[in-house]
Amino acid sequence: MHRDSSEKISWEIIKKALFPLILFVLFLVVYIFYKIKLVCYISQEAQAGLKKYVITILVLIVGFVFQRITGAVSAWYKDNIASQTLTRLDDELIPLVRRTAKVLIWIIALLIILPFYGINISALITTLGVS
Repeated sequence: MHRDSSEKISWEIIKKALFPLILFVLFLVVYIFYKIKLVCYISQEAQAGLKKYVITILVLIVGFVFQRITGAVSAWYKDNIASQTLTRLDDELIPLVRRTAKVLIWIIALLIILPFYGINISALITTLGVS
C-alpha cells in the first residue's frame, strides 16, 4: 500500500466518522453534566429509566460510527484496489459486503439494546443462528 493511499483511507475514515464522533462527544458532555449537576435531584426510578435511554443512545451512536467507517473503508477499497484488478467480481461483491456489514452492525446494536427494555433475546439469537 502506498503512503498516499493510506493517507487517503485515513482521511476518508475521519471524514465519514466525524459527524457521529461529534455526536458522541456532545452526548458525553451532556452525560457528564447530568452526572455532576443533575443526578442528585432525580429519583432512583427516574435514574434507572434514564440509564437505559442513555445506553440506547450510546449504542446507536457507536453503531453509526461503525457503519460510517465500514462505508469509508469499502469505498476506498472499491476506488483504489478493485479498480486495478482485471476481474469484475470484487466490483460486484463490494456493495453486497457493504450492505451485509451494515445489517450486521445494526443487528448487533439491536441485540445489545433489547435486554435493557426487558426483552429476552435468546430466541432471537437462536433464530439468527439458524438463518
